[in-house]
Amino acid sequence: MVNSAFVISRIYGGVLKIYLLLIIAIGFEVTGTLFMGLSNGFSKVGPTIVVFSCYLIALILSIVILKKMEVGYFNAIWSGAGTVLVILLGILLFNESINFLKLFGISSIVIGILLLNLRTNKKKSEVI
Repeated sequence: MVNSAFVISRIYGGVLKIYLLLIIAIGFEVTGTLFMGLSNGFSKVGPTIVVFSCYLIALILSIVILKKMEVGYFNAIWSGAGTVLVILLGILLFNESINFLKLFGISSIVIGILLLNLRTNKKKSEVI
């Protein structure tokens, strides 16, 4: 007889690993994007190396993640969370502008990501 607690921990452990990898991948993508602005059109060697390294790591992690997650779902979370983080970090680190429309757009993205997580149609092979 199979221990149900073991099965549940294996399923949710897989989900947590995929989400953790997704968070890490988004972090590398956001870091690469921020350093792209610092690279001055790839004319500064240090930031340029960081950009390409971060994007390469993010790409490798994406390939691993997409073995267990639907591509449309992945892309929505990836692009939405990445966009929100880049905007917020741009405001905090680079004194970029902030206004009502920007805040409304960020809120809309966050709501969309939350709604995607509430979906009920999941592929059987998907861990999420």
